[in-house]
Amino acid sequence: MPCWTERAARRIAALRAEAQIASFVDERLDGYAKFRGVKGAALDVASRVLAVVAQWAWLQTAPARPADAAL
Repeated sequence: MPCWTERAARRIAALRAEAQIASFVDERLDGYAKFRGVKGAALDVASRVLAVVAQWAWLQTAPARPADAAL
């Protein structure tokens, strides 16, 4: 959960900047998110990259779908 990630990492001085970025992990350009709900221009490059990488990693580890589900 981005909220708890930010709260936990913020307590460690060396991770304060990263905590802020990590809290944007589930954000989307259209504003659909459960934590912040920010849109497009409000997301900086680091936040966008983190969101893309997190989604890519999730897709790589998600259970395989049956072959006919792709059609």
